[in-house]
Amino acid sequence: MGANEPLRGVGSTRSPRHASRLGDRGGRVAGLLLGALACALVAGAVAHAIYRLKAAPAGSVATSRESARATRPDTVGPVLPGVLSVSDAVLVGEEWVLLDRRAAALHWLDSAGRLLHSTGRAGDGPGELRNPAHLVRLGDTLVVAPLDGGRLDYFTPTGEFVRRTPLESSSCGGGMLLELVGAPAPGLFGLRQCIDVPRGWVTAEVSRIGPSGLTERLASFDVFDIHGRAGHPYHVPVLSASVEHLLFGTVGRPCATRLSFSGQPIDEICYPVRERVPVSQALKDALAEARRSRPMLSAPAYTPPEYLPAFDAVFVSGGRLVWRVVTGEETRALDVWDAGASPERRGQPVPQRVLDNASDATFLRDGIVLVAREWIDGVTVAVFRLPID
Repeated sequence: MGANEPLRGVGSTRSPRHASRLGDRGGRVAGLLLGALACALVAGAVAHAIYRLKAAPAGSVATSRESARATRPDTVGPVLPGVLSVSDAVLVGEEWVLLDRRAAALHWLDSAGRLLHSTGRAGDGPGELRNPAHLVRLGDTLVVAPLDGGRLDYFTPTGEFVRRTPLESSSCGGGMLLELVGAPAPGLFGLRQCIDVPRGWVTAEVSRIGPSGLTERLASFDVFDIHGRAGHPYHVPVLSASVEHLLFGTVGRPCATRLSFSGQPIDEICYPVRERVPVSQALKDALAEARRSRPMLSAPAYTPPEYLPAFDAVFVSGGRLVWRVVTGEETRALDVWDAGASPERRGQPVPQRVLDNASDATFLRDGIVLVAREWIDGVTVAVFRLPID
């Protein structure tokens, strides 16, 4: 993600976005929790899911987002032709570029959210995408990476394929690429989920990615104990970037640690939780079923939490932190809360709610909001400017 990209995570993705899509219908919370559970495999296997805190599960034990879409109500606008999903989105000038995981394609929208053109298809040839999970704008280049983090595909802002670069897995040994983020000066950074088999811990590794695909490990964080002796199995690692630093955190904990571009901790920013959303009985039942069907997983990893995460993304826009707050399994809101973001804004007593009725595929770039929703018959979007004071 770029300087205005969200703090996201793996376990489910948008996609998707997403942060993952929460819930059995919307996908992210269920994708997050169930995707994280798959990380507890004693064999050391990593969950095949992107969590958007990024998106809907892709091969995890969770029910897929595709099978749980709702019927589009009459009050919602027309669907975008040929768009099957929205896993990520970036703003290029006044146009949005959407990453469509299901179609393995990129779609361009105008400032009103109308489809302009598309490019890409599933495959390994030039311009083709394989299980795309992350989309980053880096200067005048678009970069797409798959969930396994094996390569980077570069495109021009208008969609012409430029090149493909193999991506090394660093010391993680081929762990799933949870995040790909970008900052204007330092370039690309990756977040991989790893399993330290000797210690029995799931860890998160932050690395700098060079132009040739070589990676430099910057920091590693313990996420949770596979056997449930310590930590929390629902803590999904997430990473984002501003123009000045990186943000690292784990979903399920309402705090983000600011890191320098060399990986050194700076300080911690904690969102003041105002509301706790209980986990639904349907999600608890899904976790119980997963426990019965996967006896190789440790029992502590299947103990359902009582509440959903407080937020599933953090955006940096105009120097301010905007938190995508979880208000339900399928609903979100946007709150401005920048305590710690800058000296003159520290100590803001109450988060400022600037958007209700958002979705788990809501993106904020340069003060412009795109809200995407997936239905049985397609995808709809709404685009508008965010009223940040």
